[in-house]
Amino acid sequence: MLIIGQADESSLAIMSMTAIAMGAQLSPQAASFYIFDGTPADSPLFGVLAKAVSALPHQVQNIDYRAVPEGIHKLALELQNRQASDSSNPPAIFVLIFGMQRYRSLRKSEDTFGFSSSSSEEEKPPDTGKEFADLLREGPAVGIH
Repeated sequence: MLIIGQADESSLAIMSMTAIAMGAQLSPQAASFYIFDGTPADSPLFGVLAKAVSALPHQVQNIDYRAVPEGIHKLALELQNRQASDSSNPPAIFVLIFGMQRYRSLRKSEDTFGFSSSSSEEEKPPDTGKEFADLLREGPAVGIH
């Protein structure tokens, strides 16, 4: 689901109610939530989404703005594990991203398109944009939404 608009309050209310509705339909063992809240720290709406979702008995992980690459990498590893596993019905993982326009690290980098200016063989950190694109493409088939 993608919500586009200029009214942050309305978008936040819709996202909060969506999370609560999904949680109400699934047992705590059947689902978990990852919350990426891009609300600026000086906004009066900061922390509202986390507070709303914390009412659920499910496992909820609030990913700090600076920890987005680590959070996406953790989800990418879970995607790989699920793809390699024979499990037919793993618990659902719901990823909620509010204020996606603030998350530049989720965009594909220029290196992804083959324009890398560096030819060194150094080990690079995982490309967050590529991992995010893989999650969007491959995640729903294995229960990551």
